[in-house]
Parts: sequence; C-alpha cells; structure tokens
Amino acid sequence: RVQAGIGLKPADAQNGHLDSLEGRIWLQIEWRALEHAFWQQGEERMRDVADALYFRNYRRSLFPATETNENALEMNEGMAEYTGFKLSTSSPEEYAVAVAAWLRSAPTRTPSYGRSFAYTSGPAYGGLLDAASKDWRTRLTPATNLGQLLARAYGVQVPAGTNKAEALRRAELS
Repeated sequence: RVQAGIGLKPADAQNGHLDSLEGRIWLQIEWRALEHAFWQQGEERMRDVADALYFRNYRRSLFPATETNENALEMNEGMAEYTGFKLSTSSPEEYAVAVAAWLRSAPTRTPSYGRSFAYTSGPAYGGLLDAASKDWRTRLTPATNLGQLLARAYGVQVPAGTNKAEALRRAELS
C-alpha cells in the first residue's frame, strides 16, 4: 500500500534464471561479498562492494534481459524487506549484524530464489547505501538499479563483469 503511494508500484517480476545452477552460485557469491562488506571500512569495504557488483554483473551477463525483472523485484520486495530491517533494529551496528546473519542464512532459507532473492538483496544493498549516503532513498524509481546506486555511493568503477576468469579470481579472494 505504501509503495504505490511513493511511486514504487508493485511488480510481479519472475526471475527463474536464479534457480539455475549458475544463477544460484553467482547470486550466493554476490551475497557473500555483500556480507563481508558489512564488516569492513574504507578501502576494504570499497573492494568488497566492487567484488559484489562484479559478481552481480557477471551473473546478469549470463542471463541477458533479466536485469529489468531483477531490479523490479528488488525495488518492490527488496525495499519492503529493507524497511522491515530498519524498523526492527535500533542502530547501524545492530542492522549490520542482523543483515549479515540474514545474508549468511540465505542459501538454506528457501529452495527457490526466483521470487525470494530480493528479500535478501534489498536489506544488504540498503544497509550499505545507508552507510555511504543518507539521501539515497530520495532517488529511487521503479527502474532503479541498486547495484549502480551502490557503485556511485562508494565511488567504485565496476567493469561489465563478463570475464569468467576475473569473476573466479575475485571469488577466490573474497
């Protein structure tokens, strides 16, 4: 009800590609990098953010034309879940602990990621955006790409992410 009132109309975005082996693996690697970023500061956090975004871009390169649906679900369900975490925690530190635990448990919480991934990604991206920019929520639209927003907030340049060898190298280092 609130989302429609602020211009974020609900979307029934299907993301079946996230239930494929490669979709699941690269999404989980992205989540691992996001979890690690919550425990870092400065350059280390920027590196983890850049890695998470590289994994996100690489996954999306494997499944062309899925970005719009992923973004739509993150803006709808992901931002709703982010709001729930914000309202249920009393400090940035408590938020980080709660979301890091949520990220860690994500792979075993649900057998399908097609509709559920945004419940994990939304709070992760939202919390890291909160740490870098207090007004990021004012720039949200139904088509917002949280990954691009996070890259701008942290000032990181993220390559397109189409190089499997580079994705594997980054995954080994995370």
